Amino acid sequence: MPVILRAIFLILPLVFSAWGPAAASSTASDRLLTSGKRALAGADYDRAVLLFEQSMTANPKNASAYGYLAKSYQEMGETKLARKYVDLALEVDPDNVTALEQAVRLDLADNSFDAAGLRLERLERVCAGAVCPDMQALQATLRLAKDGGDEGPTSAE
Repeated sequence: MPVILRAIFLILPLVFSAWGPAAASSTASDRLLTSGKRALAGADYDRAVLLFEQSMTANPKNASAYGYLAKSYQEMGETKLARKYVDLALEVDPDNVTALEQAVRLDLADNSFDAAGLRLERLERVCAGAVCPDMQALQATLRLAKDGGDEGPTSAE
């Protein structure tokens, strides 16, 4: 067998084994994220928190897991934890739609309308040409809040 073929056969398993765990972690993280979203939609917040934490452990770069964890904590009334995980999500990916939407909700809840407006501008740039389900509801909520309305943050989910 030529030397070059032997080298390829020796190197290929090493290359694939290096990619395998990362791909498996990402897939596991995505599955956990999906299960967490179902739990969140069903108002099973404790389970959602657990699944989003497991998703983050499987893939620490999954900004959506941090964003949905923040959303879970906000639903539970744990605003400080919600803010912590939104900030972490935006550190991982400053353009993550889930995290940006959640950050706007938190800003609105804190009556930080200027901060909410700046985040909405960023969200509009990120969502240009894409579907961002909560953006219009958040924009309307900000308009009402600035006009003195007493409507709280809303969500299309």
